[in-house]
Amino acid sequence: MDITSLPLIFITALSIAFTGALAPGPLLAVTITETVKRGFWAGPLLVLGHMLTEIVIVFALAMGLGKLMENNVVSGVVGLTGGVMLLVMGASTILKRRKLSLPSSGQPTPQKTGILVLTGAVASISNPYWFIWWITIGAALVINALKMGVLGIIVFFIGHILGDLIWYSVVSGTISRGRKIMSDRMYHGLMIGCGILIIGMGIYYAISGFNFLF
Repeated sequence: MDITSLPLIFITALSIAFTGALAPGPLLAVTITETVKRGFWAGPLLVLGHMLTEIVIVFALAMGLGKLMENNVVSGVVGLTGGVMLLVMGASTILKRRKLSLPSSGQPTPQKTGILVLTGAVASISNPYWFIWWITIGAALVINALKMGVLGIIVFFIGHILGDLIWYSVVSGTISRGRKIMSDRMYHGLMIGCGILIIGMGIYYAISGFNFLF
């Protein structure tokens, strides 16, 4: 399967980002609590802060990996590690789905835009899993996108951040409207589908990394 074309880079980035966004973490917790207090726009503004941190890390990875991506050992190690991490993340997404639910309540109050953006950035960098994700799975995706040059990185980043924006907007919309637009059953079904997809991508990256090494 060739996933170096721009449309497939976009779809892969969107799918994997969406699956990662579904997993509970500091940003999801902050989105829920801030939306209860501030209303719908808390979610998109928190994602904006999250996006600013990821622009920096994608740029750093692209600059560093651009010089190393032709090295088979580097590509192999990153691909194999990223593939294993994807397999773990996919399986975890499926296995832990029944422990998760979507709360819905609260009355909004005003909040300054800058505070929410900063909160989103802090919530991102305070999560150790975020760093682990980027130096393993993220690095593998950046290497793949770099095969299409700068345009590949741009398309990858748009797909990646769009996955976060869609999910956290759904969470904010659900909570701010005071009712469950998405039921827990739908939520769990979505997690199963994303988990299966992420396992498939993990197999692909692990095999690709293995082939580079051997």
